[in-house]
Amino acid sequence: MSVAWRGGLAVTVAAVAALVMAACTQHSRAPVADRSAATQVSARPNTYTVIRGDSLYAIAWRYQLDYRDLAATNNIHDPYTIYPGDVLNLRVTEGARFRASPSAPAQPPPTTARRSKAPPAQTADRTKPATTTRKQPGKPPQVAAPVTKQAKPPPRGQPAATPPTRVTAAASKSANAAPPARAGATRGWRHPVGVRPTQGFGRGNLGQDYVLTPGARVYSASGGVVMYAGPGLGGFRHLVIVKVSSQYLAAYGLNVAPVVREGEAVKAGQVLAAIDGDGALSRRFHFEVRRDGKPVDPRPLIGS
Repeated sequence: MSVAWRGGLAVTVAAVAALVMAACTQHSRAPVADRSAATQVSARPNTYTVIRGDSLYAIAWRYQLDYRDLAATNNIHDPYTIYPGDVLNLRVTEGARFRASPSAPAQPPPTTARRSKAPPAQTADRTKPATTTRKQPGKPPQVAAPVTKQAKPPPRGQPAATPPTRVTAAASKSANAAPPARAGATRGWRHPVGVRPTQGFGRGNLGQDYVLTPGARVYSASGGVVMYAGPGLGGFRHLVIVKVSSQYLAAYGLNVAPVVREGEAVKAGQVLAAIDGDGALSRRFHFEVRRDGKPVDPRPLIGS
């Protein structure tokens, strides 16, 4: 065997060994946890162009910003109405709201982006309450009193019919009642569903995940105003954001349509959605709480 041939063989063996070691190194990497899509945070760009159906609350939620700081940075005042084509600056400084000039008096939502900046028709403008024209006082119209039919007496020997009872309706209402407030819950807060979460807050999860049974209800965990009810984020078809206070927002990720609308005031324990299917996707539910735009563990609020 010549020296040159042996040298070439040594080089070949060394190259093969290096390839084998590299392959082993790739296969020995730690597995990456497959987190729920709802817990994934979108990378924050410098700007965002508003499209129809957007909401300042939903945009702030997507990028973990305080909606007040986002509004102050972009000189948007309450009720935070945005329009398609608006370019929002997402380079938000925490606490920007404290350095902004006083905003206009608060008005009711919604904050969903309109079609254009042209003045919308009165039927489409939901940011201002409808005005009614007062009529001059005059003689009220005469309304005929309703005629009440007298019930015919029952035949002799036959007992009178008794009115139907409401036991069935009461029982149905009791069965669908909101779960009671749990021990350790903050006053005014309660659990949004009657089951334990399958995945709790932390380790990459920004809230709590649940798998519900068909027919289960999702309840508002606190009182507040629905600031957003529209397309969902992170793998959920629908998203409902409830403004609890100036600091707290609560969000509900759903794969079934909610029964509440933007601008609607809700109470703690009010039904937000009902699971109307038995598919695995429709039974998924995600709950989050944000304090000043930052995700927080909801257990100190709703109880463990």
